[in-house]
Amino acid sequence: MGRKSAASTTPPPALAGDLPPREATGGRARATRARSISAETNDAIAAASHLTPMDMGAVAVLRQLAKTLDKLLKTGFVTESGKFDNVSMPTYLRYCESLGLTPAGRRQIAPKEPPSAPSKLGQLRAVHGGKA
Repeated sequence: MGRKSAASTTPPPALAGDLPPREATGGRARATRARSISAETNDAIAAASHLTPMDMGAVAVLRQLAKTLDKLLKTGFVTESGKFDNVSMPTYLRYCESLGLTPAGRRQIAPKEPPSAPSKLGQLRAVHGGKA
C-alpha cells in the first residue's frame, strides 16, 4: 500500500496558546512574541474608552477568566481535578462580547443611525392606514 506523507504524520497544531498574538499597527496585524491572555485582555480593557465604572464588575470577572485561561492553556484545558474545561473559553468570549471587546460586541454598542424621514409614499400610507 502507499506510504503516508509527512503532512499526515505531523501532529495538529496546538490551541491558541502556541500562536503568537497579533498587534494592530496602522490597521494591519503583525505577529509578535506570544503574550498571555491576561496581558492581552488588560490591553483591550485599557483601550476600550466606552467602558464606564458601571462595567467594572464584569471587567473584574473577565480578568479572572483570563487568568484561568492562562493556567488552562499550560495544562491543555485540563483542570486540577483532571476534568476537561470546555466552559471557561466560551464564557470569556461572551464577556468580551458583552463589554464590546470583540468586533461583534463593538457593532452592538456602535451608535445607531437616526431613522430617516419617511418618504412621501410612507407618509401617505401612515395617514391612510397602509392603503395608498
